[in-house]
Amino acid sequence: MASDAVLEVSTCVRLLQLLLPPLLAHPPLSRSLLWLNATPSGRTEEEAAKTLPPEKENGGTPHGARLMQSLINLLFRPGYCVAKLATGELDRFGVDPGAVWAGGLQAEEAKQGKERKFDQNRCDVLYLIMECLSTQLYEEKRACGECNLFAMYASCGETPNIKNMFFSLLNTVVSYNWKGYVSR
Repeated sequence: MASDAVLEVSTCVRLLQLLLPPLLAHPPLSRSLLWLNATPSGRTEEEAAKTLPPEKENGGTPHGARLMQSLINLLFRPGYCVAKLATGELDRFGVDPGAVWAGGLQAEEAKQGKERKFDQNRCDVLYLIMECLSTQLYEEKRACGECNLFAMYASCGETPNIKNMFFSLLNTVVSYNWKGYVSR
């Protein structure tokens, strides 16, 4: 990815970090903009969860699902959050050991290494994913029966790169060095 493109994407991610919380604070507005017709009429949310990504009645994918999918894919975009992959093509529906950020489960050693620019970009994207998964925090009142559609989509087994994200986060936490990473 060219440095101009990286800068543009980083700016968009940071702009979304500022715009999403006020949008999520208004559930009717956020539902109409992000999840309009996410559960087509006649189906319960549980039935819709089995067939995620949810589709609108007119055949399109809701903007909220597209946003979550784009953010997860961005975590494994060569040149933005990961270095160029040795295999060339990323396994989007399995676990690609070359794309996992830290060594451990499913990846014996980290092939991505520690690069500050990638770490900062990952943190920005993960922060935005965290905002999406924490929609209840931005609402004043919430009915107990309502579910978080971002979480439903992210936990769906059909979401591309979700396994790479899970093992990257797990291995990063498990490989944490409590003494610090700065050599003395």
